[in-house]
Amino acid sequence: MLTRFEYKLVGTGWARVYFSDGIVDSEFTVSYLSDPIRDLLCACISLLDGGVEEQEISFCDEPGETKLSLKPIASGELEIVLERCDDCIGLVPEPFGSFELIFTTKMPTVSFIQIVKGLCDRLLLENGKAGYKTKWCSHFPTRSFNSLMMRLNSITRDGG
Repeated sequence: MLTRFEYKLVGTGWARVYFSDGIVDSEFTVSYLSDPIRDLLCACISLLDGGVEEQEISFCDEPGETKLSLKPIASGELEIVLERCDDCIGLVPEPFGSFELIFTTKMPTVSFIQIVKGLCDRLLLENGKAGYKTKWCSHFPTRSFNSLMMRLNSITRDGG
């Protein structure tokens, strides 16, 4: 089960990402070439809306890429997989290198999505929307975040 998932803006166009399940830790850098927060929110919305397709989020870091795969499995569970390629160009459909598994865990889908919400809450608390735009070179995905919060509130209110 995922016990730590952090995303810290560390400079103009750069962030550090941390994953841990309490046993295995993974830390990597990501650049503004991809927009993983927006993509992560969209993936979570799809999962909450009953999506059964695997969701992939790209964390590009010039020229490498870390790929997060969210795989729905039976009874509201989610398999979380991180793969790394040091020679991939994340914006090209066919990567030049191959991906290596660096992290995997399973947990309830709603629990993962609540962790993502908390991650976004912290990003906004630490940076504000203006600071996020300045540091990330792109606007914070407010509409997607608000949509995710509405869905989570509905699930919590309905006891799901």
